[in-house]
Amino acid sequence: MKQMQQGFTLIELMIVVAIIGILAAVAVPQYQNYTVRGQVTEGLAMASEFKTAVSEYRAARGRFPADNVEAGLGTDVYGGNYVSAISVASAAADATSPVAITITYGGSRVNSAITDNQLQLRGGTNAAGGVIWACGYAPAPAANTGDALIPPQSTAGTAIPAVYLPSDCRA
Repeated sequence: MKQMQQGFTLIELMIVVAIIGILAAVAVPQYQNYTVRGQVTEGLAMASEFKTAVSEYRAARGRFPADNVEAGLGTDVYGGNYVSAISVASAAADATSPVAITITYGGSRVNSAITDNQLQLRGGTNAAGGVIWACGYAPAPAANTGDALIPPQSTAGTAIPAVYLPSDCRA
């Protein structure tokens, strides 16, 4: 009588373990990028209040605010789980000077890849006088839309690697 095979051979088990190892080697770094990107997104969500305050100030006074106090945000240090500070700064008190909102990442819970790094939201005006924003390494809005930051700004205030930024903030 012929004996039937019971269970898997050692080779079959080793192949399964190797496949699982390869999948894990690919998944773990991608998951870490995902979690860091989530931490960066927290800062962008917190900065929406700042964008609104700056836009309202610009609409009311015809220029950008010089700092948090002038924007009506007070002297408090704004922070969260992964954000240590958010600040507003403008180059000069005239109608064409651009403004920047700088998000600084820090704290005990933030990933070391972005600790003490900054992400800058650069604001300017379009041809109609409205406020437009560019984030991180993203260029100013395309000229064919009629929107361009006046004057154009560099990305010098952003130190976070592009892989961790949301797609809107990459070049």
